[in-house]
Amino acid sequence: MLRAAADAFPELPHVPHYLGWCRLYLGDLAGAKVAFVEHARTFPDYDDTQFALGVIAYDADRVADAERQFRRALALLDSQRGPPRERAKCLARLGDCALRRDDVAGAERDYRAALALWPDHHEAWAKLARVLDRTGRADEAAAARARQQSILDAAAKPSGGAAR
Repeated sequence: MLRAAADAFPELPHVPHYLGWCRLYLGDLAGAKVAFVEHARTFPDYDDTQFALGVIAYDADRVADAERQFRRALALLDSQRGPPRERAKCLARLGDCALRRDDVAGAERDYRAALALWPDHHEAWAKLARVLDRTGRADEAAAARARQQSILDAAAKPSGGAAR
């Protein structure tokens, strides 16, 4: 049997993180949580693991826990000058938490803050549209949906190269 050298895979300590995402995408919330908690023990300041624990808590309808995790991930990203896109994802998820608590104004604030950081966040545009519908602003909701669709359309187009 062939074995890799101990240093052949420097990302080995992060395997639980990747396993957690695999389990989460397969719908195994309990298995995902185990993997992410294991990763967080070794890397407590890994923002994406904290974010993932928030997603798991949200999916399990533990909104207060989810909000705490998303805020922790956001604080880590802010302190590490994390990419605007990742910070926007946290803000959009905080909007989801606010909406779940029926705090429509808070949800709108968080979705708009997410979009200010990452204007191409199509999911945040869709969520903002739903909030605008709930607050009776149909024209603004339609504009938000149009923006979402334009982002999706642009993403579906082939990126350059010769036509075949």
